[in-house]
Amino acid sequence: MQVTTILGSPRKNGNTAKVLELFEELMTQQGNQVDRINIVDYEVRGCLGCQACKEVRCGPGCVQQDDAVRIFERIIASDAVIFASPLYTYSFPAQMKALIDRQNCLVTGSDTS
Repeated sequence: MQVTTILGSPRKNGNTAKVLELFEELMTQQGNQVDRINIVDYEVRGCLGCQACKEVRCGPGCVQQDDAVRIFERIIASDAVIFASPLYTYSFPAQMKALIDRQNCLVTGSDTS
């Protein structure tokens, strides 16, 4: 099984990273392939809310030219995705929040035609 983990902490070696590493070790020991994404290594801007992505049916169709689409391609290729993030003021850090909001482009509804 292909497992993608996403470290949503701005601290690459913080507590969240340590816990995620333990999980990744368990997954690897069980014969899974693990692909980690450190969100701070990528430029992911916030969603524009333009809904242009909804016009594309065969993949992430976001109009923004940043690293989010590369991350989405890795997510789509995975069998499981694990998000690991600390909580800052009862929410995700800004880097993780931007990625979560941008995943709107991966959601498609049913056609009514």
